[in-house]
Amino acid sequence: MKTMTAVYNTTDEGQPDAETEWKEGGLYAALFTQGNVWCRARIHTLLPGDLCLVFYIDFGNSEVLSVDNLRVLREDFSKLPPFILCCRLSGIKPAGGTEWTKTACEFLVALVCGVDCYLINQDQDGDNDGDGDSNIHPIDLLYEMPEELNEESDVLISAAQTLVLQGLAIPLKKKPDHGVAIVGKKIMEDSPERSKVSSVTERSKVNPAIDITDVPQGGQGVSMLKLDQGSSELRFSGEDKSSCHSDDEVGIFDDAEDSEPEEKDKEDDSSDSVSDHTEIEKPDNDMPPLASNDKDDEDDDVKTSDAVAMATGGSVSKEDTKIRDAELSGVSVGHNRENYIPPDVPKCSVITLSVTYVDTDGMIYGHYVTEGNETLMQVMHNLESKFGESEPSPDDQDWQIGQPCSALFTDDGHWYRAKILEITDQGVEVLYIDFGNTEVVQKQNLRQEAVDLHVPQQCLHCVLHGVTPNSGSGQWCKEAIYFLLESLLGNIVTVLIKKPGVRGEPLQVDVQTENSSSLSQVLIHQGWARCFSDCNVMKDINANPMKSVYKQAILPDVGTFFPISVTQINNPAEIFCWRLGPECNDDRESSATAYQYEELERISSEMNKRAAEFAMIENPVPGMACCGQYTFNDEWYRAEILKVKSVSPLKVEVTYVDYGTAETIGVDRLRKLPDEFKLLPMQAIKCQLIGLKPPKQVPDDVAMVANTNWPEGSQQAMVNLVRSKLIACIMELGNPVKILLYHSIPSDKGSPLAFQALIEQGLAEMDSESINKYTKDFPHVLTQNRAPSPKTDSTT
Repeated sequence: MKTMTAVYNTTDEGQPDAETEWKEGGLYAALFTQGNVWCRARIHTLLPGDLCLVFYIDFGNSEVLSVDNLRVLREDFSKLPPFILCCRLSGIKPAGGTEWTKTACEFLVALVCGVDCYLINQDQDGDNDGDGDSNIHPIDLLYEMPEELNEESDVLISAAQTLVLQGLAIPLKKKPDHGVAIVGKKIMEDSPERSKVSSVTERSKVNPAIDITDVPQGGQGVSMLKLDQGSSELRFSGEDKSSCHSDDEVGIFDDAEDSEPEEKDKEDDSSDSVSDHTEIEKPDNDMPPLASNDKDDEDDDVKTSDAVAMATGGSVSKEDTKIRDAELSGVSVGHNRENYIPPDVPKCSVITLSVTYVDTDGMIYGHYVTEGNETLMQVMHNLESKFGESEPSPDDQDWQIGQPCSALFTDDGHWYRAKILEITDQGVEVLYIDFGNTEVVQKQNLRQEAVDLHVPQQCLHCVLHGVTPNSGSGQWCKEAIYFLLESLLGNIVTVLIKKPGVRGEPLQVDVQTENSSSLSQVLIHQGWARCFSDCNVMKDINANPMKSVYKQAILPDVGTFFPISVTQINNPAEIFCWRLGPECNDDRESSATAYQYEELERISSEMNKRAAEFAMIENPVPGMACCGQYTFNDEWYRAEILKVKSVSPLKVEVTYVDYGTAETIGVDRLRKLPDEFKLLPMQAIKCQLIGLKPPKQVPDDVAMVANTNWPEGSQQAMVNLVRSKLIACIMELGNPVKILLYHSIPSDKGSPLAFQALIEQGLAEMDSESINKYTKDFPHVLTQNRAPSPKTDSTT
């Protein structure tokens, strides 16, 4: 492109002459108007008025151009093949129809545009889910999880599966895919061969794909936040890798933990292929198999250890249940002994889990699959070395519930780390802490000495988040447990951590099935589970708001005129604004306001630099000051929580206190706000316009602003109105502040109210009664001998 641009900008080469005829399907040099660069383009359609629709063969996007911006393509430029592939995501189809929705397309753009991806060719799978066009390649795209959610540099997420999980696509039926094969002592994952994986990291520096930033929309109103900062510049590879995801997106916690994300230095990666993860070492000894329990066959339902905990998204492990029951019955419990360290909590929200056990409470146990982790192998080697030829000692006959120990697994004759659960006449029930299953063993097969107590347990405990057994007793039916065993046991699965983990407590997760469906949703569809209601939880949380820590913005006295800039419109009669200034040199209040805007700019810059260091919010409460990441530009702003909107997933409505914009976001976009950023008063002033009310009669076919009596036309007219200079006069302090709104300070000849145009157009009505009420003690607000009008700072 550099050569083409130099040639066509500096010479007359390719200039059309009288014999030149532009043809549909012809390949030409075209001037991309946004970047002033010359690119290869094919004419798709000739249009009236010497216009044409061209397709840029090296980038994939189209544009309407004048033929004046076309040149005859030099022969050496035309010989090169296109530098793009026309692809489609394989294995999925649009949800709810045959055509992809605009929402799905925009979501995919936000997901992968500007992000380094890996392209996987799916031709080898006998793909036949397309439209039969051999020029459109069936693929999948793997994108890297954001670093703040994953400390591993090689965790990749499927774009196709992400669309499925978002409900924007549904998976197509495919041939059975076993996914994981157990070969000897190694676990083999089916993964693309290196030769079939292409890195999409090398891109041209100029891409004629236009990056258009929409005007932010705050809540149900219209936001002026960053209104004039939309971008229509070219997007350059590597310049902006931010992506704007929805609240329920894969890899995003539904709730947030009270911890600080760790920053990781980016390392240069010159590899053109996916990291090799085809082989993952498994311990030399086989996993202890499930322990049978014949009494389960006698019941129709499987008992849950704590139905209340399950119904609220938590769970109680078999280990905790046994110890708790022993304490209640007066049996000695080994609390004073050393104990095993709980498993490490994964720092990313999407992990690969090798499932080792599923118990009758629906608890899922498994190993977090990471390359090069030989911890468990070393522990098992240490056990064999110590106890392989040992004989029990007299101390090995005295046991307490909860006591760590070493146990010989009956079926394979190998030693494992264990914990005592129950002492019976038949033997001692132990929990194999690195696998999750239990067994009743004889005392001669136990050893008092616990090996590697300093090594965390290698088995994660997981419980399905947001679902509970579909029974009044909270008991999982046998069919559900058998289904979980068949679907999970011995398999390697993708696990989505739905709530930040706490060391020592089960992870709340969902599991992705072989066809990319949600395991929780499958259980609900089968009638074995139901979503537990979070309405009462939200009601309790929202009923006890905190007192706001932000101070109100500086306001002039009642009856004083001052210039404003509108930042947010909830409806034509309710706005948020900034006070502009200063009016004159001795106007101390306005000077202070100007200083505060400078301070706002400083702390905004500081917050965005340090946001990654701020702690996440685990328990949001209405009224809580926070730092919120605005959805439309991913920048951080001071905010306050208005209400909790949902618990599963955890979402809150926030207002950005310096602008008035409100939106609902997941708590992954919230951070605790350090005290130093709370000192500056809120800069947005909430105002109610005196004298303005909705029109009485609105035709049925007119679109209305949500949850109001205002037509959308009134809203749009108000948006246009507030772009000009405005003068406010406070008539009553409060929240909201009641104001009269003008284009200029009224003179002795009078001055119409700023919204007079809306009334004349029938988009609003004058509320003369309210005007008379508030102006009877302030006659000067309607006629005022004062000139000139104050100078406003239009750049603020």
